[in-house]
Amino acid sequence: MKNFKIYLIIIAVVLVIVFMGIFLLKEKGTISKQETIKETYAPTEAKEKSVEQPFQKIDYQSVFKGSLNPCEIFPKEKIEDISGKKFIKAEFKRVPASTFTQYICYYYQEPTKYDKYGVNITKNVSISLFKGDFRRFKNYDLINFKVKQDKEIPFNHKLVYDQNGKFHHLDIDLENDLQLSVDTWWSILTEEEALKFVKDFVSYFKTLVRT
Repeated sequence: MKNFKIYLIIIAVVLVIVFMGIFLLKEKGTISKQETIKETYAPTEAKEKSVEQPFQKIDYQSVFKGSLNPCEIFPKEKIEDISGKKFIKAEFKRVPASTFTQYICYYYQEPTKYDKYGVNITKNVSISLFKGDFRRFKNYDLINFKVKQDKEIPFNHKLVYDQNGKFHHLDIDLENDLQLSVDTWWSILTEEEALKFVKDFVSYFKTLVRT
């Protein structure tokens, strides 16, 4: 009887050892599997992070080579290429105001014409750079015009329409005191042509500032 009890104890001890061994092997397999999964996903996560590039501030003064004359920055021939239209001439004007200065280039589509009051009414596309504190002046757009945005334009911008829904101009905020404006309202471009022109201009401008 005594020997029988000893056998039972030995069998119990063996069973405990076997179960412990099975348990330890199972735990080891689970850990190995988790490490494999972690190693599998780690390179992917690293790759995804490497794609995210920090935003680099653009030095527009360097891009424009110190010039704020749009006629020099965007030559008439380039605007013709972008628009698919011919322009008779380009004319630069500097218009100072109390808190900012507008540097504007008119790309004329027809011979110079004036109304009975002597105002130049020649059809044109214009591109302007506003330098200084122009916020109060530009707030006029928000009050008197309809403003939209387009996800295809990769800049902080406003597409401005008049109260009748006609496209007026595009504003692109470059710096706190520098804004680029492309105006087609007083041109002979159709609505479709005008919108296509400003979007094509933005595509060109993007390559210009990122080269």
